[in-house]
Amino acid sequence: QSCDTPDMLCHRIFFVLILICGGALANSDYSADLLLSRMTEVVKESGKDWLNLPPFTYNFFSSEYQVSASRGNLISFDEFSRYNLANTTVYDLTLYLNIPVHWVGMTAEYTFNYTGDGGDCTYSQNATANEYDEPVVTVWVSVADVASGACYAELDQIQVNSINDPTLGPPVPNTCGAAYREDLDSLLSERFLFDLQYTALSFLTAVVNKALVNLNLCANLMLFQGDEDLIISKTGDVKY
Repeated sequence: QSCDTPDMLCHRIFFVLILICGGALANSDYSADLLLSRMTEVVKESGKDWLNLPPFTYNFFSSEYQVSASRGNLISFDEFSRYNLANTTVYDLTLYLNIPVHWVGMTAEYTFNYTGDGGDCTYSQNATANEYDEPVVTVWVSVADVASGACYAELDQIQVNSINDPTLGPPVPNTCGAAYREDLDSLLSERFLFDLQYTALSFLTAVVNKALVNLNLCANLMLFQGDEDLIISKTGDVKY
């Protein structure tokens, strides 16, 4: 199963992470198109509002972006419309997925988040549970590995963060408004942190429940632009 990484020039792009790693699909040339078709049906059934989240919060540290939807079901990239690079820029994205531990039978601490809805931000650190009082485990899925045929999640890379951890970089400014968003132009990074909330995982369970339960993850990075059709080549290279 192949999945390439795009640059971030397209306005109103929405990322959908589908976690499926199946025998026939994983090795089929049409697997990406098939998965895109399935997710398109889910989105059409749910309606456009499902994709339109309030502004999310973010922070830059250690060449990583933390992107966390403050509420809603799915991560939107509306707020990153100012984050532009040359047309030829290609990113190696590492996707971070927070999965409720009771699905995988593990215990781990929850990665800290900066929370807010586009206004002033406050720092909060959730040590052992998310907003649903469910411990979560952070799974790293490398798109590069998926594109090369390695279809797995590296569970040994569970990361427990602390506010005193010097590797996290400088403190985040006490604002997540437009002025700070414009600063993203100077914070170029090859890594983005996606914090999919439990609501998103629950919504996608009907499509990918076996993959989630077994942690047999194969990440497909897909792009939505409004209500338009998903654009992807037969080889899985995302184009727009």
